[in-house]
Amino acid sequence: MNPILPAFRGMMVPATLNQHGSSSFLLALFLLLTALDSAMGRHHGRLAMEKIPLPGASGSGPFGVIRKWATAFQAIYPESDLSFDSVGSAAAQQALWGDIDCVDRRLDALCGSSNEVLGSTVWGIGDATISEDLYAERADLKLQQYPACAGAVVVTHSRDVLTGNLGGAITEEEKSESLNLGFDVLSGIFNGTIQYWDHAEIATQNEGFDLPHEPITVVVRADGSGQS
Repeated sequence: MNPILPAFRGMMVPATLNQHGSSSFLLALFLLLTALDSAMGRHHGRLAMEKIPLPGASGSGPFGVIRKWATAFQAIYPESDLSFDSVGSAAAQQALWGDIDCVDRRLDALCGSSNEVLGSTVWGIGDATISEDLYAERADLKLQQYPACAGAVVVTHSRDVLTGNLGGAITEEEKSESLNLGFDVLSGIFNGTIQYWDHAEIATQNEGFDLPHEPITVVVRADGSGQS
């Protein structure tokens, strides 16, 4: 399970991690309420009917659930203008300090008509963690990060490898089969220590398969992703 981690600027909120969906909802909503309270303080004196802007950004993984939470939040606090787009976890972090690519990772709330950057977000959510170095580098923003929910990550492989001959025909029986790839094997594949399908660690977990001595080609997203 991948933890989904929202980050906020200039907010100190105690938080606990709970894997149950309802508790995760309350945790994330509480953090958004804190963002609203902070924004209200900064915009004290505005007309009562004026919306309070709360621009944010989301990774692709949690985007579906954050949309539902945002709808519930704005139903309770109609004075808020909670805007966000799905831009990927890395871009969601960078938007906190205004480092936004308004062409490839456009945030409507922060990008002008000529794709110029107009500001920065006050919150973001994704599954890429904020490193100690980044905390130190962006100390002026007082970044805070809290767990909100968890999501599954699925690794797939080509069924051609089950034939023992990549590119060969697959029988009906083989179509229902798949390889066992434990955490140790997946780690080895992604860090480059396991490079062939017939590697001993893969073979041990998949007795009965005639695995080919062919290189493993790893395919991941090209942009910054907290998952891949």
